[in-house]
Order: sequence, then C-alpha cells, then structure tokens
Amino acid sequence: MRFANVSKLEAAESERRQVAAVSAIEDAREAFIEWANEALAEGAVRAGELEGTGFESAKDDVHSLFHDLKGAGGGVGLNLLSRIGSLGADLMRTLEDPTPGATRLAAAHIAAAKGVLAAGIEGDGGDAGDALIEKLKNAQAQLHNSAS
Repeated sequence: MRFANVSKLEAAESERRQVAAVSAIEDAREAFIEWANEALAEGAVRAGELEGTGFESAKDDVHSLFHDLKGAGGGVGLNLLSRIGSLGADLMRTLEDPTPGATRLAAAHIAAAKGVLAAGIEGDGGDAGDALIEKLKNAQAQLHNSAS
C-alpha cells in the first residue's frame, strides 16, 4: 500500500515490516498447532481421569487446556478451535461431580479440537463449524439437564 506522501524508501521499509509480521504470525501459528496437538494428546489422558479419585486435578488440567485453546486459537486464525476451547472451558468450570457422561463429553471436545487441527480448518469452519459447535452445546445441555 502506498500513500502519496510516502517516499519509495519508506514504502519499501513498510512492506518489509509487513512481510516480517506475516512471517512471524505464520511461525507462531505453526508453533501453536504443534503445542496444541501435544497438549490435546495429554488432555485426552487427563479427561479419562475425570471419573476417578483424581477428579479435581484432572478437571483443573483439562480446564486449563481448553482455556489455552480458547485464548490462543483465535490469535492465530483458528477461531473454530477457540470456540471449542471456550465450550470445553465452560464445561470444566461447571462440572461438580465425576461422571462417565462428563468424561465422554470432555473427550468429545478434545476429539473435535484434534479433528479441526488434523483437517487444517482455518477461521470459524463455516456451516460445518457452526454445526459442530451446536452439537457440542446440545451435548453439554443434555449433560447438565441429566445432572439436575
């Protein structure tokens, strides 16, 4: 982008900085995806512990994972992953008791996040992303209704 009052040298410097910024964002995205894949694998193990005596510890760890996905996913263009993280964090925050349903639902959120990464889905995922979020929301509502 050139403005009338910007010299060619200033324009070239601006373009160089823009290219460097885009490269830094791409590097951050790659690093985030690598971290997320590793964290989701560990999170799947911890989600399996939501039924046992380590419920509170597992709940805290899984909540932290989802919270990190929520916070960082959108910053690197993975808005659907961020939305899944938000729903997962909400789920973990509201869980009070260890139940098989909670374990399955946490695992479903983790599987959804893994699927988004494996498929390379960017942005919000369009209609398919909206449908996935609706399914997760409905499953959470069913879990909460059955606990009442």
